[in-house]
Amino acid sequence: MPHKNLLLTTDSARAIFAEIESLPVFDIHTHVDLPMVLENAPAPDAWTALCKGDHYVTSIIESLGAMDREAMFSPSTDPYDKWLAYATIFPDLLGNQIRDWMRMTLRSLGVTLPFNRANAQAIWTQLRDTLQQERWRPQGVFMNSNIRLMATTNHPTDTLEEHVRAAKVFGEGYWIPTWRPDALFNLQTLAIAPRRWRDWLRELAQRTDLDVEGHFNLFKEALARRHDFFARMGCRAADYGMFAPYGHAVTDHRARSIFRKACAGREINDEEAGDFLAHMLRFSMEMDYAKGWISQIHYGVARNQRDLAARLGGLDSGCDTIHGYGAVVESQHNLLNHFDAASGRQHKIFLYALSKADWEKIAGLSRIFPSVYAGMSWWYFDSISGMLEYFRTMPDMGAGLRKIGPFVTDARNIYTLVPRTQIYRRCLSTVLGEFVEQRGDSLEEAIDLAKRVSCYALAEMMEREVENE
Repeated sequence: MPHKNLLLTTDSARAIFAEIESLPVFDIHTHVDLPMVLENAPAPDAWTALCKGDHYVTSIIESLGAMDREAMFSPSTDPYDKWLAYATIFPDLLGNQIRDWMRMTLRSLGVTLPFNRANAQAIWTQLRDTLQQERWRPQGVFMNSNIRLMATTNHPTDTLEEHVRAAKVFGEGYWIPTWRPDALFNLQTLAIAPRRWRDWLRELAQRTDLDVEGHFNLFKEALARRHDFFARMGCRAADYGMFAPYGHAVTDHRARSIFRKACAGREINDEEAGDFLAHMLRFSMEMDYAKGWISQIHYGVARNQRDLAARLGGLDSGCDTIHGYGAVVESQHNLLNHFDAASGRQHKIFLYALSKADWEKIAGLSRIFPSVYAGMSWWYFDSISGMLEYFRTMPDMGAGLRKIGPFVTDARNIYTLVPRTQIYRRCLSTVLGEFVEQRGDSLEEAIDLAKRVSCYALAEMMEREVENE
């Protein structure tokens, strides 16, 4: 099991971590199943609690040959068999982030045995009893943690009924939605997607009682109404996921003609899809800015690269990989200048680059644009090695740690939320400790910066107060 000073190899790092370990957590990008949390049923077994639906885990189990994808996604496969497959390969995962998260998660659940095939049954049995305790039911996980805000990822047509229910359990503002309009902005729906673009369009019409199909102005009006509704429900951020971060200017006339073509069911080519996305991204970000929201852009993901795996497991089942987008500086030039201001309130734009090859580019953009933040390393690089490298290199290339966007768990599993955040804070403390030990920086200043980067800055952006600041 991981020791209490994991990563903290210097006195300075330990001193910094001691000051930030228990600070409130504000997670503005998650995929946690809120209805499941509200149901609050105890997890039936360790696999369902700690691994089910986590594509980080399932894809690696399959990659190392412990279980094929058909068995992994078959409802007839016993959850214990999946658990055993994971335990079998776990000793081979030294240096991988899912091993670090799992070890810390098991430790938090009181497990002291190493997770491997020999101990799989004993840990399974221990967790069967532990997970029945009120402390480890879904709501107990949050009530007994330092998490103070959870932002779910929501489509514009979502009713957000579960957020109303959550407010009665957790209090106002603990669970808030995040505006995620990708499905309405991307005209080239994948063949394996359960719903097509026009399906989403019809649902938008139903939610707003507006005849949006074929009417571009009404389409925008419907989006504006839903954006306002999200604001009333406490939304403070938008999230845009795309392969290429298109930021070029596209006229309303051009976007309207593409919209009408899509509504007529005609095929949309790549150039048209890119132009429509660029226009709608700017339109949506204008609404974000008007409300003081954060605009997050996650880009550079090559989706559904393994056809067989996507067909058997569906979307978001571990078939995506790193691609990047080398022309991010050129593509964002017009958009970032559009939102630039010589004085007054700056927009808050977080650029999350999946590929390391783009890190220095978004760091440079964060240095020259007050509105731009280099989003924290994520997905393949929310690992110990990834975050350490990010913290060690980005401050020099960008505008220091203050212009690095917040850590987001991007998590589906509720039991890993705190462990993931703790590893992030340990990495931050380690690197700031190095600055103190190796560069002669002030420990007091390092502690102050650690507090701001890991908690206070985001709390301020999300309009949350932190006690004992």
